[in-house]
Amino acid sequence: MAAIRGAGLSFKLAGSTYVMTEVASWLNDLGASASSDELDGSTFSPGATQPVKTTLYGATTRGYALSGRWLPGVETFFSAIDGRIDVPYQHYPEGSAVGKVMISGGCNIGAWSGPVQEVNGVIGFSIPLSINTRMVGTVVAPPATIAISSSSVADPTLIATATHGLVTGQVITIASHVGAIPNINGTHAVTVVSVTSFTIPVNVTTAGTGGTLQRY
Repeated sequence: MAAIRGAGLSFKLAGSTYVMTEVASWLNDLGASASSDELDGSTFSPGATQPVKTTLYGATTRGYALSGRWLPGVETFFSAIDGRIDVPYQHYPEGSAVGKVMISGGCNIGAWSGPVQEVNGVIGFSIPLSINTRMVGTVVAPPATIAISSSSVADPTLIATATHGLVTGQVITIASHVGAIPNINGTHAVTVVSVTSFTIPVNVTTAGTGGTLQRY
């Protein structure tokens, strides 16, 4: 089987206004890591001269390490989301064409390095991401939008909709929703409450109405 080239990857993060932003063009390396807690599950073995060690694997910690070339626009983007939690991300290892693999969910943004000066004159940067949720699917053609009835005054706000078919951790984009303070239009990871409602991680102090959502 031929190796898959990764130069055409796409990686998107929700910015400070919850709009999904392509950051792959700023990167020259996208590292991924995963490790599991190791628990000793060994038990006594009557009559045995040597115990048999049994290792059980517990919680898994996943993350990304982003590094690339610093630019003023890169500084503006990452400074604004430095330290944020539950930020939606979308990773397309082969690119975002229909039928390709899409890995998505929510992540916590680690410490932004700012510009890292190199002796050769190149200015770089790095930033770690800690993964909270991870879903693997395939890119599909953009689906029909789903009507939104209202957003509630709550933290997190509850969104009432027509039957949505979402699952917890799925990423959506809200558009044309009016009245909510702060504005919730943009991209969010959802937590499903019922077939016609879900929450997004926004503290809404004035409720809103209307608009649509699009699933990914």
